[in-house]
Amino acid sequence: MTEIFRSGGYIGLRFDEGEAKATALTLIPVDTISNPYVAFNLFSPDPEALRNALIADGREVTEIHQQPSMRWFDFVDISGVRVNVCSFGEAN
Repeated sequence: MTEIFRSGGYIGLRFDEGEAKATALTLIPVDTISNPYVAFNLFSPDPEALRNALIADGREVTEIHQQPSMRWFDFVDISGVRVNVCSFGEAN
């Protein structure tokens, strides 16, 4: 695996095979986890477009948050599960 992102204790890793920008794993500092806990994380090269589509579909969606090399937002899926969507600097 190759590290592709590190900021604020978060680390993004990618398998060395496959697509150049496919994220395999995001490590999150345990002390930052609070309720409601996001148990699943998706990668999007265009989080703004995805967020707009989710809003149009009537999903509960947070604002897009920004760190120097990462943008992210959460939404609640049709089953009530909170899901996180992120985009790393190399994909922007």
